[in-house]
Amino acid sequence: DIPLKLNVEFAPKMQNPSKAAVKGSKASGEPPFALGFAAFLAARHAIKAARADAGDMAPLVLDSPLTPARIQQACLVSSDRFTIS
Repeated sequence: DIPLKLNVEFAPKMQNPSKAAVKGSKASGEPPFALGFAAFLAARHAIKAARADAGDMAPLVLDSPLTPARIQQACLVSSDRFTIS
């Protein structure tokens, strides 16, 4: 889902009418949300690698939140394979 071509234009220098903006900022993202999504994407990448190791190349659909049980299920790993020796 990555576009082959992405055209971006910057808005001309404009004043931000909001009095609540920090130093006239026009930013539109919250770093905590971006960092949380980065963790989700990292987990998805690891799950895809585990599934590839298991020979499963089927498309992967993940729902949030990623609980340990959902990650285990998505990795196609059964708990009976874990042993302590």
